[in-house]
Amino acid sequence: MLIQLKRDELSISPKASFYFNVMDFVSLFVEGRFTYNYSPENWKIEGEYTVTDNIPNYNYYYSFGAGIMWGF
Repeated sequence: MLIQLKRDELSISPKASFYFNVMDFVSLFVEGRFTYNYSPENWKIEGEYTVTDNIPNYNYYYSFGAGIMWGF
């Protein structure tokens, strides 16, 4: 038996990146991203039955990264 759990969401995810050239072929980079998801309705089982009203209809998270890039 397979039960489907789903909801439709709108996601916005801006990203900022900074690159620093160390040499002609080596760069350092730092980047960050923020993601916000919003759903006008909550999770539903089989597209009909609402799971619960206590779950927020949005979520968000952020991430950071850094590294080295090289090449010609």
